[in-house]
Amino acid sequence: MRHRANSATGEPAPCSPVPAGAHTRVPRERRIAGGGVVRVVSAEPAGPGVDAIVCEYDFPDARWTQTFLSRPLAPRQFEEALAGAGLAVESYATEDGTWVRAVPVRGAGGT
Repeated sequence: MRHRANSATGEPAPCSPVPAGAHTRVPRERRIAGGGVVRVVSAEPAGPGVDAIVCEYDFPDARWTQTFLSRPLAPRQFEEALAGAGLAVESYATEDGTWVRAVPVRGAGGT
């Protein structure tokens, strides 16, 4: 599972699940629609159980780098983390579970 840093606290916040080995099989790349390439360049320890992941995005008309914090979690742990934030998995958007659509839980946080 991947977690990005919460901008308010700097603490890792739930983002999306990541396939097993995603933190150890680096570097790697994959081609995506529109002629783009996504490269996972590195995964380095950033704290207890948290890695700093560096990705490069290379498209015909743009190129950029993104660094984010990531914490491996089992699917149940990820869903519990979402629940703690008042969210629930509505669907997995990709076969490998990398992208998730999370929605507010009815009744949580005034919804």
